[in-house]
Amino acid sequence: MPAQPPSAERAFVLAAEAQLLMRLNRREASAARCEEALDLARAVGAEAVEAHVLNTSCPNLGAAGEFDRAIESATRARRIARRLGLVEEIGRSYVNGSDALDHAGRVEQSIALAREGIEAGRPLGIDRRFGDCLRCEIAGRLLRDGRWPEAARLVPARPRSRSDRAQSADRLRDPRSLARRAR
Repeated sequence: MPAQPPSAERAFVLAAEAQLLMRLNRREASAARCEEALDLARAVGAEAVEAHVLNTSCPNLGAAGEFDRAIESATRARRIARRLGLVEEIGRSYVNGSDALDHAGRVEQSIALAREGIEAGRPLGIDRRFGDCLRCEIAGRLLRDGRWPEAARLVPARPRSRSDRAQSADRLRDPRSLARRAR
């Protein structure tokens, strides 16, 4: 896509590339692409793209040990996303922000933000996607802190409509099952 004239479309392409690079664990390349995309998004007034880039920047900053900047990035993304009604970016901001808080050693704050994200996601219709992810993140943090009963209450048992083999595999990953075995 041509660099001139500057456009929201180009900013979005750069943001998507930054996200892909981040998911491929190419953090430095992703961070550089994020900077380029963010500058362009702001220059052309593409706030939706700005929210997307800020969400992608959060894990990059966290991986670099810049936890305060990572947390602020997710917070700014969430603020923009709420104002514009960007459901995907709202969900991403809760997952990324909660992870950044956890990596910064602020576990209780990370759990509180994840719980807030679960509640915020329900009326938006993203509970199955982001709510489930956040519940599992909370459960993992609780398990790590030895809070097994609390984790077991958080994650519901899987439905029994699947094959026995699938159910057995689920039980191996299910915090409730882990909590029962730990007693």
